[in-house]
Amino acid sequence: MIEILKSYERTARKRHVCDYCDAYIEPGEKYDYATLVDCDGHLYEWKSHKECSFIASEIWDFADPDEGMTGDDFRDTCREICITFVCSFASFAFLTI
Repeated sequence: MIEILKSYERTARKRHVCDYCDAYIEPGEKYDYATLVDCDGHLYEWKSHKECSFIASEIWDFADPDEGMTGDDFRDTCREICITFVCSFASFAFLTI
């Protein structure tokens, strides 16, 4: 199980990459920062947009409680939600044109 050692909000002084969506966190932008340890005892940092952290907290029920949520899991779940609830009408309209 993943353990959060510390978690807080930071303001970027340089460009970072969001561990959820792989987009840039630009200087001056507020972002979430966490130090975690995985089940093998490896220590790592996690940086994410505030918006991505919010979305991840909302879809956490889909994550493996022992493994947590990787960036790939986040992107896959967002894609599935979009296809199911947001893009389904757009996809249908595209196919009928």
